[in-house]
Amino acid sequence: MQNKKNDLAFQKQHSLPNFNPKQFQQEEIDLENLIMQAKKANNTLFIKEYPLNQAKALYYIVRIKLKGKDEQKFFETNPDLLFILRRGLTILNLNNSYTILRKGLPKFYDLGDFWKAKEQQQQNQFLFTNQLRNAYQSLKLSIPVTIVQQQQENGENFQISFSSILQTWVISSKNVSIFCKNNDEYLVNCPNKDIDCPERLPWQIAEIWFSEMSERNVEQLQKDLTDFTLVGEFVNNPYFVHIIEYQQPALKFFALINNHQRNFCCHTIQAEHLANKHNLQFVKTKYMQANNNIILDKHLQRIYDNIKQSPLSISGEGVVLYLFNEFECLAISKIKTIEYEQHKLFRSKLTTLTKQCQETQLSYADAYQQEANDLNQYDDRDITRAIEMNTYILLSLQYYLIKVKQKDLYYQEQLFKMCSKYYMQFYNQIVELTKTYNVKNYEQDNIFKYFDQLYQYPLAFKKQEMQQKQEIQIDEFE
Repeated sequence: MQNKKNDLAFQKQHSLPNFNPKQFQQEEIDLENLIMQAKKANNTLFIKEYPLNQAKALYYIVRIKLKGKDEQKFFETNPDLLFILRRGLTILNLNNSYTILRKGLPKFYDLGDFWKAKEQQQQNQFLFTNQLRNAYQSLKLSIPVTIVQQQQENGENFQISFSSILQTWVISSKNVSIFCKNNDEYLVNCPNKDIDCPERLPWQIAEIWFSEMSERNVEQLQKDLTDFTLVGEFVNNPYFVHIIEYQQPALKFFALINNHQRNFCCHTIQAEHLANKHNLQFVKTKYMQANNNIILDKHLQRIYDNIKQSPLSISGEGVVLYLFNEFECLAISKIKTIEYEQHKLFRSKLTTLTKQCQETQLSYADAYQQEANDLNQYDDRDITRAIEMNTYILLSLQYYLIKVKQKDLYYQEQLFKMCSKYYMQFYNQIVELTKTYNVKNYEQDNIFKYFDQLYQYPLAFKKQEMQQKQEIQIDEFE
């Protein structure tokens, strides 16, 4: 549980920090060369080319394919690309002149406790370098470091920019961009609203963006976002609800990026000021300062412990931490609550089980239990009980799918939708049924029998009902 005695007293700054002139230099990356290299690097980079209506105009979406340690090795070898290969990058080619239309943030790596042990720093030098080294160097030069703690919203990442060249809004998910000048153009070009696919996501974002445009000074907003990308989370997506549930769809902004600067992002104060100026929702943000390494380490440790142990109902997914000095953003990292990590792991095991549905020597429940216990680093009793419950649910589901439903593909498909799209509703129903019926034997009295009867009947037996109707129609015809 969260210890309120350890809550930090944050003092919000009200003035924008000073900026180093070098921060405003153009990107040193040759964009044309980057595109050429991306086309050749099939195993490393992904690039997709799209035509625009303007003559001789193309745009490219570029992203890195690698994950985990492979991604870290790539950036260690190509450190300059860390500033440009973000979670979202769109490059315009107009008459063989290249420019960035929008640029997201780099990946948030878990903060962990790399500041505590030198041997850990040596084991993962990449994470230490990109999280703490620059901050320590800044403090060594007597330049204070500001810690920015932001609530991490649980939704779909998106970016919005305005192109002065094309005179249009660039509205993007991580891997898809659309171009709309105004709401009328959105209405003309928007595809079928019932489409459920990644390509639909930017259009959903555009619908909310333009619906609220009447509340804003459009010309000033276009001016403020020219050559800048505003980054946010699209929460309560009607086609895909994440673990944290929200009351209604919303665009929650949290960062501002200059498309042409060699920097991770603008200062959070600048982003928050822009959001407030235009009546945009901005995530909950707190600020504090450190004047030496000891204070920085102390604050980071306290934030880490508080957030990790905080319940989902208070801290949700967790927080994002930014470290700034008066010149630039030094690092960005994340801390997730253990309760959120447990749900994310459990949902992953549920969806994998419903997809694969195999009998194995090491059950899905055993694999989950081992990984979940590793996450429970504070030996929290509530988390321990949840792990025991989840392990039992996985045992029950595996048995029910294989022995009772006999790997019914239609039932698996419906259950997969419940697990992936409506996870918390599904999870709460299963837990409540388990407690209500006091189910203790997953073979003789399986909890999914009750769930099937109470909640899944219209879905699980729809196929059977359709088959019966078809048989009746055939009989009548004969």
